[in-house]
Amino acid sequence: SYAKKLLNETIGLSATDIESDIRNGMKLISSSWGISTSLFSPENAHNPPDLQHVHMSLRNDEQLKCGSSELAERLIKGCRCADVRVSKSGNIVFDADVIDAMEMVPYFRTFYGFLDSLKHPPLKRYELKEDLGRMLAMLKSEELPEPTDYFNPNRPPGKMWRIPEEVRTKLESEYRKCISTPNAHVKVFNEYFSVYSHIYADLISQLAQIKEKTVSAEEMNELTVMAIEKITERFHKEYDAEQNSSEITSLRLDHFSVNGVDFLIKKGLLKPLKTDKSLTGREQSFKINLQLPENTDLYKDLIPLTALECEWLKTIMKDPKIHMFLSEKETACIEQWLTEKREDTEMIPMDLIECFDRYKPSFSEWETVSSTMRNILKAIRENRVIVASCENRFNDKKMIPINVVYTKRNDTVEVVLKDTAGLASYCKVPIEEIRRVKLTDEEFNCNEEAEKYREYRKAHEKKIVVEFYERKNGNVVDRVLTEFSQFKKECVFDTKRNQYTLTVYYQDDQQEDVSLRLQAFGSFIRIVDHEHEIYQTILDRVEKQLEIVREKELAVSAETER
Repeated sequence: SYAKKLLNETIGLSATDIESDIRNGMKLISSSWGISTSLFSPENAHNPPDLQHVHMSLRNDEQLKCGSSELAERLIKGCRCADVRVSKSGNIVFDADVIDAMEMVPYFRTFYGFLDSLKHPPLKRYELKEDLGRMLAMLKSEELPEPTDYFNPNRPPGKMWRIPEEVRTKLESEYRKCISTPNAHVKVFNEYFSVYSHIYADLISQLAQIKEKTVSAEEMNELTVMAIEKITERFHKEYDAEQNSSEITSLRLDHFSVNGVDFLIKKGLLKPLKTDKSLTGREQSFKINLQLPENTDLYKDLIPLTALECEWLKTIMKDPKIHMFLSEKETACIEQWLTEKREDTEMIPMDLIECFDRYKPSFSEWETVSSTMRNILKAIRENRVIVASCENRFNDKKMIPINVVYTKRNDTVEVVLKDTAGLASYCKVPIEEIRRVKLTDEEFNCNEEAEKYREYRKAHEKKIVVEFYERKNGNVVDRVLTEFSQFKKECVFDTKRNQYTLTVYYQDDQQEDVSLRLQAFGSFIRIVDHEHEIYQTILDRVEKQLEIVREKELAVSAETER
């Protein structure tokens, strides 16, 4: 309501126009390919921007060791709102209607070396041949050149959609009032967790200072109240001083279900000394036991679930994948607890969230996949060898289950298995490809196998070093570090040269994945070692793509002369 009022006061947009604009924006989400939401449109509310059509045709080039099935799989996993098919000529065709084709440029680059044709509207900072030329120059450079921004001279006139200046100025002013210090955002974001944890931490701290190591119920109530008042006052003071906002400072402690005595008894930190039922609650006394077991984790083992965590738990219990990790008895136990103890807890409204930009595997047989997963987890817990069959890989082979790994990119779970025969090699298998699993009576040494796997990964670890600058256009540093967030890495910033040097460590079976991730950044990054396999792969693909472009130009020229 505040935003609608502000827009109406500054640029005269009515509530109807704003609501219409929001509806159009929501319809366009499925056609987005990044963070860009729309192009300039005079009457965006009533006439949403026309979608931009993108067409790619990929060659099936066996010389580059990439068959049509591999290319098709990559396209299908990343197609989002696109249509993928195989043409009569054997090329793989990709068609998509998107809001802003400029957001697809990193995706285009991952197919360099295979692009038979690429068609899209003129873009502000991209043209295929120019991009290839800049990549080739960067690949052959001996040092990182000064950053320059390329602008396509053939781009259409017009502007990207922007928040009106008057609105932006007021919004920034309001934002500064709310965020007056660097730590304020962190405190607001962790508001409930911080208060919640601080109260229990203060309560435990007070108990640790009692020399007699005994405490009455009445004293416990007083300590609990003192902890609540102390922490609440501290947070109110900090919020009032920094933000002067009554809304943010109204911390609702009832969300935390703070009950010091019951909580500490359940966790074994207090032990009732008197069991006479005739005693009233205030006459009850407790022995303080702060000798916690080794490896006790404060947040995991001591702090009970927050309201938000209960909402999350109630939500994931409805996800079919939960049965991959929990048995029916375990899920029934959790659901019963949620019903009895958290009856009023609502689920997170996941129906309002739809991921258009993530590959979703189609598991047709959830019961089979769930049963397979539970058997593998049981084998890992009990250190038992399994006999497994995997689609198109092996049949009834004796394997040692090492661990399970979730891959965000493919949104699936992979199982790390060790072949007990021959050279005892390791492999990662998507859970849905495992057809049969049978637990044997043969056991393996968990610590010994874990150490062997660590040594195996160490022996197969590789690294690559790249350099890059931060740029005004492109947000390169954030994009690069986000892209490689799942990898072990080291990043050094040279303050004199204003340059970043990133070292990425990866397993040898991840080389193609790392290669494509780097290739997507085009000329924004430089690979330091020109003898590296990934460098050679990217160089070969860029030169191959330039050959294809020249072939096309010659064909067009010959056709024109006729």
